[in-house]
Amino acid sequence: MPSNKKNKKKNHWLRWFFRLVASVIAFLLLIILFVRSSWGQAIIINKIVNYVSEKTNTKVEIDKAFVTFDGNVKVQGLFLEDTKKTRLYT
Repeated sequence: MPSNKKNKKKNHWLRWFFRLVASVIAFLLLIILFVRSSWGQAIIINKIVNYVSEKTNTKVEIDKAFVTFDGNVKVQGLFLEDTKKTRLYT
């Protein structure tokens, strides 16, 4: 009987460990799916634009941005206003 209790206790810790590992993997998978979705990327880009705008006190706009699997960011339509609030036309 005592050996059966030890096995149950040992199995309890193994089950707890595997549940923890499975939860961490599921959480990381959800984070990856969030970052890869267009909805998630829009949220991330808006946060970045607001942060840069507040820190520089200038207008910042991004039309479209993509975060790739290897971590690169591709940006289309980036507008950064001059710090003197003058617009340069080219």
